[in-house]
Amino acid sequence: MYRGIKMIKLIAIDLDGTLLDDDKHISLENKMAIQKAKKCGIKIIIASGRPYFRVKDILQQLDLNNNSNYVITYNGGCILIGDNSKIIYEERLSNKDICEIINFLDKYKCGIYLYCEDHIFRLNQNLKIANLKIFNKVQFEEKTIGELKKMNYANKIILADEVEIIDEIKTKIPKQFNNQYNIVRSTPYFLEFLPINVSKGNAIEILAKILKINKEEVMVIGDEENDLSMFNYAKIKVAMKNANFQIKKRADFITESNNNSGVAKAIEKLIFN
Repeated sequence: MYRGIKMIKLIAIDLDGTLLDDDKHISLENKMAIQKAKKCGIKIIIASGRPYFRVKDILQQLDLNNNSNYVITYNGGCILIGDNSKIIYEERLSNKDICEIINFLDKYKCGIYLYCEDHIFRLNQNLKIANLKIFNKVQFEEKTIGELKKMNYANKIILADEVEIIDEIKTKIPKQFNNQYNIVRSTPYFLEFLPINVSKGNAIEILAKILKINKEEVMVIGDEENDLSMFNYAKIKVAMKNANFQIKKRADFITESNNNSGVAKAIEKLIFN
């Protein structure tokens, strides 16, 4: 069903928990499989919740940081040329959105992270969460709630806290928020608030149209709730062994874990085998 290199023309790959291992490195096996796919004319798209400045080094390692490639950042909130020379698509939260979301989250005194272009602003630091590997080498700017509410726009807002606390807060999210924002979990510790039309799946659909690629020619690889929109769009859906149950349930194929070069093994089996 999935065999035949001619069938797949685009592979969209998540980063954390997927392409990157738990130490945030790309294995040599993953790099080699991606290069092999590229040489066969397959478009490789990194689709991440991270901002561009936090994927730039990864793009460089994969030779995707040039004007013939694209990258999806902010969970689909921004599509850029690989060398960051041009923004193809962007949607952001307004000042009204920022105030509404922060007013709700601040009641629980949880960790709040507001992303705006190349800046990450933090309110209510949680030391345990701040020490997660996903935040390695990340520079934050501490802000008061008043300062955050003066921001004109934001790319996204993250609630970062203990798994149990996030589970509890999710049950208290105002019903109207579900019609105003796309609220997705990107890790067990992160709950992200995005513009309502923003998702990785929507961004991939936009790119596929630009590249004149049909959805039947798209393969996606992911591990978390924020990857579900990619699964809703693509023909071939690959879940990591370490993925959550929602992703595994929707997958056509479950590959090895992110610590065992699962991306490479999926590409080799489904594309080249």
